[in-house]
Amino acid sequence: MNDPDSAGPEPAAQLPDSLRRFGFSVDPFGSELEQAFYYASQPLQQRIDLISHLLEFGQQIVVLSGPGSIGKSALLRQVLVGARDSWRVLTLRGSASLSADTVLASLADSYNFELDTGGDDGAAGAAEQLSERLAIMERAGLLPVCLVDDALSLPADTLALLCGLASEGRREGRLRLLLTADPELGNSGGLRDSAAAQGGVLHTVEVPAFSRAQTADYLQARFAAAGRDGELPFSSGQLDDIHGQSTGVPGRITVLA
Repeated sequence: MNDPDSAGPEPAAQLPDSLRRFGFSVDPFGSELEQAFYYASQPLQQRIDLISHLLEFGQQIVVLSGPGSIGKSALLRQVLVGARDSWRVLTLRGSASLSADTVLASLADSYNFELDTGGDDGAAGAAEQLSERLAIMERAGLLPVCLVDDALSLPADTLALLCGLASEGRREGRLRLLLTADPELGNSGGLRDSAAAQGGVLHTVEVPAFSRAQTADYLQARFAAAGRDGELPFSSGQLDDIHGQSTGVPGRITVLA
């Protein structure tokens, strides 16, 4: 499955001889292929389908959870690639500097709406204006969706704003929200508290690590996408070591391979 923003493959002439001798036309672990390649194992595809269903029909805030290098950002991109025609999607990257006002402005711009910021009720009033706009979109058959990568990096008030807009207590005008979060960062409780304070309920989807067989299939698919056909250049024992040391985490597999 290709990412539409891919920069394209690197010419073979720029590859090291060691890679060209193995039949690669592009670096199998380079940034070019990283953006263009995605290996959707059956468990991963099931999660992509589940998340799409939850965003379309559910009432909960969806949290894509997993440790670093497990592939949360890549899976989020696949949800975006598979977005339905009725979705109107804004993607954000979590950052400590991403203020609630900036997010409100980004949402308003994405959904072609001019906020009236001259009132005395500040962000709360602007959020209600935006919710009214989202309700109009819903009645027109459109689905407002926001995807936030690395959501635990957001300031508390920004996270509270998003959770409030996505609260299941809103009968209409509700933002569909997908967040990625790394539980190893130790701030998952803050996300739960923020959602609960705004009347939202979380539905957590865990990103699974690869099995030994999926590790081999992942490398096979990655090498094929880089132009190399045939069997993997690893013995069964080497594959066992790669899987064992990586614990099936894709980002670690690519380092070890």
